[in-house]
Amino acid sequence: MKETRVLAVGKQKAVLDDLFRHIGDEFTLMSSSLRFDDLKNHLQIFKPDVLIISLGDELPDEYAVYEKIKDLLAENGTAAFIAGAAEDCGKFVGSLPFMVEETFIKPFNYGLIKENINWYLQDRENKRAEEESIAAASGNGEASGYDAETGGENAEGADEAVDEVEVPGIMPALHRKEQPKKHVLVIDDDPLMLRVVKEQLRGLYDVAAAINGRIAYKFLESKHTDMILLDYEMPIENGKVVFGNIRKIPGNENTPIVFLTGVNDADRIREVLELNPQGYLLKPIERDALIAAIRKCIGK
Repeated sequence: MKETRVLAVGKQKAVLDDLFRHIGDEFTLMSSSLRFDDLKNHLQIFKPDVLIISLGDELPDEYAVYEKIKDLLAENGTAAFIAGAAEDCGKFVGSLPFMVEETFIKPFNYGLIKENINWYLQDRENKRAEEESIAAASGNGEASGYDAETGGENAEGADEAVDEVEVPGIMPALHRKEQPKKHVLVIDDDPLMLRVVKEQLRGLYDVAAAINGRIAYKFLESKHTDMILLDYEMPIENGKVVFGNIRKIPGNENTPIVFLTGVNDADRIREVLELNPQGYLLKPIERDALIAAIRKCIGK
């Protein structure tokens, strides 16, 4: 099994020491100074899977260094995670949008940090394998005259396309394109909740996950979703803020949004309903209730 490499940087030395102490048993860790040349060398030579940035009172020069390494992270396939107080994390995300994949807010749960790193990398590997499988299937389809996407003969491999043939008393042959699944975007800062929802909807809907509003905005600016499941209790930008920002993104003014909340009191529920969402679900989410809420909004 490939070792997971983690590069840790930042001014909070105590946090860096704790990272080595608590997650060094599972990952190969290395630290770097905040000098650009030093950080660049570590990224190019060590080739980490994850960069963890420990935040606290960053200066403009330090933000400039992080800005300069954004392209290196993309080239190396290194995911950037940040760890710090909510205010520091919010400032970082605001200054360098779309750079951060995961955010850890003080007080830290190092067991959860390990779990999130493993979950993120496994999810990325699964997506890569799925893309390779689709590409391979498409290649095989072209070689054999069979279109893997449409489920029928392609133009070069057959004299005429085969559609369904209706014969009285006999089920039609299904040589037609399968209807695409509807899409659901889940926004929640808890990776475990994202995993649970994706598993509950497996096979029924195409599901994308975002751990915060910033990642969701980036997704929605270029991609379509049929509905959104939105956590109400999130750090930095809570569900109310994310809801309002999503409504400002062209094409999402009327996208159905159902809130997920773990707080069951009258004031909080009233606060949620004042936003006029298409519904809300209480955590822990029951699968039947989740599917019923989605089908109410967008059908099967």
